[in-house]
Amino acid sequence: AFINNAEIAAGIHDIGTPPLGDPTKEIDPKYLSEEKAVRRLLAKYDVSPLEEKYGMDIELVLRAIEGIGEMGDLLDIADKLEYTAQDVSQYVGNQYASPEYTYLAQSIEPIKALLRTDPEWANIYKEVKKDEKKGFYFEDSKRLGTFLELRALMHKSLYLNPHCRGLDMVYKLLTYPLYSRHPNKNFPLNAENLLFMNDYNLMRIINSHWQLAQNAEAIFSLLSVPPHFETALSQFDAQRIVTNLTENGALVIGTETIRRFNPATNFLTIDKKGGKIKKYKEVNPNHARLLDKVVDFCNRTVVYYWPDNVIPLISDYNKKLRPVIEDIVKDIKQKNEGRLPHYKLF
Repeated sequence: AFINNAEIAAGIHDIGTPPLGDPTKEIDPKYLSEEKAVRRLLAKYDVSPLEEKYGMDIELVLRAIEGIGEMGDLLDIADKLEYTAQDVSQYVGNQYASPEYTYLAQSIEPIKALLRTDPEWANIYKEVKKDEKKGFYFEDSKRLGTFLELRALMHKSLYLNPHCRGLDMVYKLLTYPLYSRHPNKNFPLNAENLLFMNDYNLMRIINSHWQLAQNAEAIFSLLSVPPHFETALSQFDAQRIVTNLTENGALVIGTETIRRFNPATNFLTIDKKGGKIKKYKEVNPNHARLLDKVVDFCNRTVVYYWPDNVIPLISDYNKKLRPVIEDIVKDIKQKNEGRLPHYKLF
């Protein structure tokens, strides 16, 4: 029963993820986070066949997805391993040749260098074991360290890279005014219909409302150049940067203090010195401190903007995208005190 329920939890834990992922989820985390959304989604279906055939315990599965209990611990390990392995493979396999993606190309080499030290690192899933008292742990502490460092580098290079977060902010700006938590005829998006949309469906609605491009696919081209950013030492410094950028014709989108991420150094592993099961940060404190520095590096305040000279790089930027973004920012400032979830607008 445990194995069946764990497999079901692993198979469905992301089905509640809204289209475009984080930019959409951050609009209303209370309702749009996958852990919350999956409960509402499963409530719409008859799961009795799964209960009868596989012994599904729906509450146990949902609690595991929420990270609760022994199964939740196992699912957390499996999830982090799976998305890191998938994303590392795709990230280092892409060619970021165009100038606007130079920052991505430059970040790949440290990841490749680490991969060369252990090309089979993703087989670490085979080394997850269970201790009756301690719970789940990794047998090979060195390979665990490789996995944790790769995951940290992916946060630095991609997940929390300000260029990528800035593009997330643009998508959020285009989506936020169209959303109501509950169905409302004045808003095309809500917490319920987003459950059944994919990226294309959402982009079609965004395009229909804002009239940015000929079709939904063309918006991805229109938004192909991520915003630039400058790092601010404080909110006062951010205001100085905004003033300077605006005077030079830039379109300032807003500012964000990028969140910290959990480096997962609490994962358990075997200390070869004594054979005991300990937290990774206790087994290899020097490497754990290195990972903490990556966390600190990501956790910074940045100002997002498109410089005036970006206009030739984006088709229809000046005619369509810029005025729409300017109007959205102005409207949100008036209605929401200049705040967008996770961001501040100037």
